[in-house]
Amino acid sequence: MRSIRHSADLRPTYESAKITMVKLNLGCGSDIKEGFVNIDLIKQQGVDVVHDLSKSLPYESGSVDFILASDVLEHFPKAKCHGILKDWVRVLRSGGQIHVRVPNIELICEKLYKNILPDDILIELIYGGQNNHGNFHYNAFTKATLTAAMRGAGCSEIARIWDSDHNSNLIGVK
Repeated sequence: MRSIRHSADLRPTYESAKITMVKLNLGCGSDIKEGFVNIDLIKQQGVDVVHDLSKSLPYESGSVDFILASDVLEHFPKAKCHGILKDWVRVLRSGGQIHVRVPNIELICEKLYKNILPDDILIELIYGGQNNHGNFHYNAFTKATLTAAMRGAGCSEIARIWDSDHNSNLIGVK
């Protein structure tokens, strides 16, 4: 004979009903975000996972809700960017979002042409800080090329959040 369970026994407690979002902060460097898994090539305070982002992310397909990839995609050679971005989108669940921020070469060139920023800052924006082996820029993007890359990686919707002084910020939805 089976025992009968009362509905009170089946009600989840607050703790068991919590939904935990998996949020990744890729290539975080020292920009540690609370509530995110902070992932970087270099081990430093606040980095949760040391990982070479040119390799497949150590997450199952469809297991991540949100990815922040701020100032990281330009650190990979053009030939590898498609595969890297495609892998990042792979781990997103359906409806998951990826926020990609990259230096916008059009805006940087405009600043150079108009002599708006000092040369040393412009050179760093183009080539990276070069203060460690992971801080070199190998690639450049415009808003159009970044949009195309995100579409090619599997984002069905792409929206521009804003263009800052020299960056493009796009959100893609899987």
